[in-house]
Amino acid sequence: MTHSKHAVTEPTREVPLEAIELFVDKHNCLPTQQVLSLVEEVGEFSEAVNTGASEGKLAEELADVVFVALSLGILYDVDVASELHRVTQENLRKNSDTEGTKVTKE
Repeated sequence: MTHSKHAVTEPTREVPLEAIELFVDKHNCLPTQQVLSLVEEVGEFSEAVNTGASEGKLAEELADVVFVALSLGILYDVDVASELHRVTQENLRKNSDTEGTKVTKE
């Protein structure tokens, strides 16, 4: 798999957070309900990966995962963009040694 450095745009600039917040309010989403939705969406993404789904289907399923994850950020009042930046910096400090398939900290 090749990676385009432009494949992912800056989340805070491109993601319609106001629309996700409207969805959360409109549907009276509960955190427990959204966690279950996240598990379901990750399962659908996993199925798409494992069955060789088209690039469009993979993108759709991954977008569903991100949508639900962002809705949880709204429900828990988490600044997802700041946390993503922090976690990215933390991950960049990890070395390439692996434990299974997970990169470990130095």
